[in-house]
Amino acid sequence: MKRRDARRQALNFVYESDLRGRSILETLVEAEEADPYARDIAEGIDAHDSELDSLIAEQSAHWDMDRMSLVDRSIIRIGAWEIVFTGLSAAIAIDEAVELAKEFGGPSSGKFVNGILAAVAEKVSRRGLEEPAERDPSG
Repeated sequence: MKRRDARRQALNFVYESDLRGRSILETLVEAEEADPYARDIAEGIDAHDSELDSLIAEQSAHWDMDRMSLVDRSIIRIGAWEIVFTGLSAAIAIDEAVELAKEFGGPSSGKFVNGILAAVAEKVSRRGLEEPAERDPSG
């Protein structure tokens, strides 16, 4: 499975767990098959949910996270996880998230996701949290 397809699958897991108000791990348990990278994303977001949500909330000053659409919020969590916890460049993580937003979100989702994740990437860069680019997050 291609990384983009794995992100789509991860989006399903993150979105469904948010919609149903349960943990991402519970959603993964019910999944018949999960791509390893989709599983990495979902498990990573579940493990770091409060840290990611805090970082996202800091960068979305005019948008309470509860006001974000479930799709946009799920995509932003995926992009933020890739920026903070993998060796993927922020530019690629943002581009992939924007593509998901264009495919699954509303008319302004791409710009919204781009703006939030660009601010997240800037904050992470200033804090020096980015992992070395050589690391492959899929193992």
